[in-house]
Amino acid sequence: MIPTGLGEMRNALLVRSVDAVLAIGAAWGTLSEIALAARTGVPVFAVDSWDLPGPEVTVCESVADAVVRLSGILGR
Repeated sequence: MIPTGLGEMRNALLVRSVDAVLAIGAAWGTLSEIALAARTGVPVFAVDSWDLPGPEVTVCESVADAVVRLSGILGR
């Protein structure tokens, strides 16, 4: 989390500053970050998160699985 004092606007700032998003859980803030990332072309990898249609979100079995997938697309 980035303490900005911006409330929900922080989500847009966060999504626009990353190469990919690892979404864990299904809180409302997580959903908004997933939506912002999907709409702006930022890859999303989700663990125990929202069941969303479409190719924008890659569902992962575990955090370890997500990290491996993230490493693959980020070339690290």
